Amino acid sequence: MESPRLALITSSELRHRFYAARVAATSRLVGVVVEKKRAQVDEAAVTPVIEEHFAARDYKERLFFEGSPEIESLGCPVYRTTWGGSNTREACDWIGALRPDYLVVYGTGIIKDPTLSAFDGRIVNLHLGLSPYYKGAGTNFWPLANGEPECVGATFHILTREVDAGPVLFQVRPDMAPGDDAHDIGFNVVRKAAGAFGEILDDFFRGGVRAEPQKGGGRVWSRKDFNEAAVLDMRRNFAEGMIPRYLADRARRNAAFPIKEAR
Repeated sequence: MESPRLALITSSELRHRFYAARVAATSRLVGVVVEKKRAQVDEAAVTPVIEEHFAARDYKERLFFEGSPEIESLGCPVYRTTWGGSNTREACDWIGALRPDYLVVYGTGIIKDPTLSAFDGRIVNLHLGLSPYYKGAGTNFWPLANGEPECVGATFHILTREVDAGPVLFQVRPDMAPGDDAHDIGFNVVRKAAGAFGEILDDFFRGGVRAEPQKGGGRVWSRKDFNEAAVLDMRRNFAEGMIPRYLADRARRNAAFPIKEAR
């Protein structure tokens, strides 16, 4: 049986290039739409604490993913656009001309019409967060700010109109060590999700994995929620031993937030 044809919609940072390379290496990738990454916060909201937070993130991203190939080197057509540009008629038609069986999405603006309707039920989103507990933006930051590292992870789900609420294919939690900081943990999630992509999603595309509706409630976080106070809360949690406490009681704490793990 021939592998399904996949088109990827992603963004332009090193972590997105790393993920794109993994998709290309483990599947039949026929094209990539690259949205230019937008600023993490509005300029008016930037403070020295927030600047330091993102500078540390950028440094760790280089350590984790430096050397990831340019997307144009992956051997398939590339369409570059602005943030959210995947929803234009031009982008939708470009993707359609590739005749993909599925779209795979990671790190973009919210996918809307006409692209959503054109590929309804055939879009698999990588959400960095464990749905339904944390949905929306920054959803591996907020568990750490709230003292819930057990809610850090990634969710592969079928994309629907409701944000991060579609049926779940599988989820992963990162490996953690006592000395990890927020960026170590966050980028370990990306690595683990990318590592699982080929085998598990290929199983889904071939009918071996069933998507399960999400159960339970959670909160949808937005960019406007992020501020200096939240960064300071997160730092305090780390300084007070949040990760060692979690690791010492990991099984019980994870069980309070069940996830759909790979078979």
